[in-house]
Parts: sequence; structure tokens; C-alpha cells
Amino acid sequence: MKIRNIVLYIAAFILLYSCSDELQNKLKSNPNALGTANQIVVIADQDLWEGAVGDTFRMLYEAAYPMLPKPEPIFDLKHFTPTELEEGPLRKELRTYLYLANLSDANSTTVQSVSKDLGEEKILTIKREGIKNTTIGRDKWAAGQLMIYVMGEDEEALIDNITKSFPSISKRVYQHDYKQIKGYTFASGYNKALSTEIQEKLGVKIEIPADYVKAEWDEDAQLMWIRKETAAATFGMVLWSMDYESQDQLNKEFLKEKVNDFGRDYVKTNTPGSHMVINDEDLPLYTNTIEVNGQYAYEMRGIWETTQDYMGGPFFAYVVIDKSQKKLLFILDFLLAPGKEKRDLMQQMELMTNTLEFM
Repeated sequence: MKIRNIVLYIAAFILLYSCSDELQNKLKSNPNALGTANQIVVIADQDLWEGAVGDTFRMLYEAAYPMLPKPEPIFDLKHFTPTELEEGPLRKELRTYLYLANLSDANSTTVQSVSKDLGEEKILTIKREGIKNTTIGRDKWAAGQLMIYVMGEDEEALIDNITKSFPSISKRVYQHDYKQIKGYTFASGYNKALSTEIQEKLGVKIEIPADYVKAEWDEDAQLMWIRKETAAATFGMVLWSMDYESQDQLNKEFLKEKVNDFGRDYVKTNTPGSHMVINDEDLPLYTNTIEVNGQYAYEMRGIWETTQDYMGGPFFAYVVIDKSQKKLLFILDFLLAPGKEKRDLMQQMELMTNTLEFM
């Protein structure tokens, strides 16, 4: 019996080490992808990146994130040519890659890379039929990677495809980053006691990070203000329940009035007469209709400041309708983070707000 076991071990050993390199590589577990949310590694030929294709791409993907005091891009971009990608091993372990391929350039190393990944038949179909194509892949070199291929049968078609695919690709990248953003948001855990209190008093369910505390509860107004304090920033969130009277409440002036009402009554500084107010002179107010966890909502974004003082930052406010209860929920999220980048912090508040559910 012992001899038989020894023979089996030897056979398994020989089999393992006689495998091809390709099979052994497949048996190896992939590392986890590195990097943070909102980062995209762009793989494109140098001349393409420095020309009209790169200009179009940067104009869209590096556009300003909406309504921050100092412009910050929607995405952080890093460009490599296929040759540069091979030069550093860690360059293949990042989270999100986007290939830009002009399929009419037979000498393009990017086109050759894309053809290897997707297959010659798919590339020939795109060239033959002149379709503007975007393809998604995953986990090419590391677990948790998103691979995006944006192609065109010539440079003009590629530029057109970049423009038309931007909304869907932006959404796909955010979905890919969602788990990581949620990890940052709830890194401290969940404040279940505060969530329960909000549910009991305002009739809505919302997930609250453990490092938020109650700053104010006004029973007469049915208003709850919660906040989070760190060494670098102050996060504020207001939940304010009110009667739904008419569609006229879903407009810019109503939201502006409610933000200013809250700021005047609750947010003051040590300077006498100073309080929080919307500043729509230095930056305009942005409004939109959206959904908050499936509920119709009217949105406003802008910047706030304090009168007779020097505090300020970005905010967003929603009015969400609960028609079954004939109620409106006014939600205000505002941030104070002097000298700090604010895009990622605002995304964390957006994610928390979008866990809202009416009871």
C-alpha cells in the first residue's frame, strides 16, 4: 500500500512539472488588481493619443466633476502605449483599462494587442461592416480587472465611437468601482442605532456609516441632521420630511429656499450673524431629474459658503417624492474639506444617500 502511494506521488510530481508553461500559468492564481476608484489606464498608440482621438477622449473623460469649488476630473487618466505597458510588471495589475484602436492602421501595436485579445474574426467584421464597436472583458492579468475596447474602422469612426459610448462606459466604470467606493464609505462599519432612529422618526430606511453622529433632531420640523468629523473634512447630511402639496415643489427655487432655510437656522459660525447660504454667483446651480434608489427625485448641485466668514464647499440636494404617503423628503449633503480634493468624498455621500428606501 505504501509503495502504491509513493508511485502515485511520483507520477503526480512528474505530471506537474511536465506541463507546458501555458498550462502552469493557467494554474497560477491571479493577483488582485491594484488601484483606486475613478482611475482609467488608456492603452493607445502615441500618435493617436497626441492627436484628435486623444483630445476627444480627454475632453470627455477629464471633464470637470459637477459643481466642485475647484475643478476635478471625472476620471483620473494614465496613458501607456502597448510597449510601455510591458515595461513594468505592476502596470498590468491595475483595475480598469481602456484600449483605443484605429483598425485601419495595420502597423498599430494597439490594434495587434486588441486583435490578440478579441480574435481576428471580430476585427475583420468591424472593418467590413463599418460598425462602431465597444467590447468589455474582465480579469486579463489580475482578478477584479475591467477591460474596455473602443474601436473604429478608421480615425473618424473611432472619435465618433468615443463620443457616443462615453455615457455607457462611464456608468460601467462606476458600477465596477461601486464595491470599492462602498468599502471606503462604510470602512468604519454601520451605525445601526442611528439608522433605526431615522426609520422610526422619519419613516425611511437609510444605511449610515458608523462614524456619523446625530447633530440635530427638530421634532417640530421633522428634520434630522447627522454629521461626520475627520481631521481633514466635515460631512453633513440633512433629512427633512414635509408634506407633498404640488408638483411646484419640484423646482430649483424650492430646493434653493430649503437649503438656505436650513443654513440660516442651523449652521452658524463663531462670527456673529454668520450662517450657511448657497453661493450661486461664483458657480451656477446645476439641476436635474434623477432616481434615488428607484424613487423619482429632483436634484440640485452647487457650492455653499458662510456669510461674513470664509467657510464653504460643495453640496447636493434632492427632493424625493413618496406619493403613497403624500410626503416629500428633502435631502441635503454638504462637505467642508479645505485644501482637499473633494470628488471622492462627494461620491461617498452620494452612495450613502442612494441607499434610501421609503417604508
